[in-house]
Amino acid sequence: MSLTGWGRHRGILALTSATTQLSGAVTNTDPGFIKQGAFGVPVAEPADAPLPCRPLHEDAAAQRTADLVNEFVAASAHVLADSTVNHARIRAGRKPANIILVRDGGHTLPTLAPVPRPTSMYGQVPAEQGLATLAGARFTRSKPAPDEPVEAYYATLVPTLLNDPATVVFVHVKGPDEPGHDGRVQAKVRAIEALDTHLVGPLVSALTPADTLVVTCDHSTPCALGIHAPDPVPLTVAGPTIATDDCVTFGERACATGSLPLTRACELMDWLFKDRPC
Repeated sequence: MSLTGWGRHRGILALTSATTQLSGAVTNTDPGFIKQGAFGVPVAEPADAPLPCRPLHEDAAAQRTADLVNEFVAASAHVLADSTVNHARIRAGRKPANIILVRDGGHTLPTLAPVPRPTSMYGQVPAEQGLATLAGARFTRSKPAPDEPVEAYYATLVPTLLNDPATVVFVHVKGPDEPGHDGRVQAKVRAIEALDTHLVGPLVSALTPADTLVVTCDHSTPCALGIHAPDPVPLTVAGPTIATDDCVTFGERACATGSLPLTRACELMDWLFKDRPC
């Protein structure tokens, strides 16, 4: 068993055995997400306590794995209760980390079509590195350093993206997501403003006539809910073969009136790379 941390509150838990079979077909202990297929879907009104891990299939491997996950989660609570870091947080009037939750188990790799041209991905979470590996893209871990102002991070990121020699350059930043989870409306507004001013704006200014820029997001995180929601997200595309329309602002309401012939995120890349009239 290994636990690999990679930024903030997330990590990857790997349960392995050389002598017995295990299975990723188990439920989540995180009450905020229900496992549907390979994905964790947000729960609108989650329970306020961890859930027991249960097998999704009636087989010994799934039951064995569920038992191990439950043991691990219970043990994490005991370890964290004895943590000197947590004791210091409590003395300082701060909330302690009290348990490790797990979600979205799996034991097989998905089959992804290779990227059709040189692609470079910049990201902050382990899932993006896994996607890049499976798709044959080059991955670069990119996130603000501890206590680094996001404006300074963007100032370094922009020239890095512009100088990347790949045909397709993808970057994921998480600025507005966490304020959405915390219900901090003004902090989310400021995060979006910083994105617009210090990342999207400079990229737009540096575009050449041969470049295409796509701006979108992977999901919505409404402050009113505090969790990810299945709402449609805005998308804008600007480039030499993209016809303009009457949409002049970037937001859900404005983009709903736009002319892009797309309804699902998985359609975007095929549409971008196919021949189409201006």
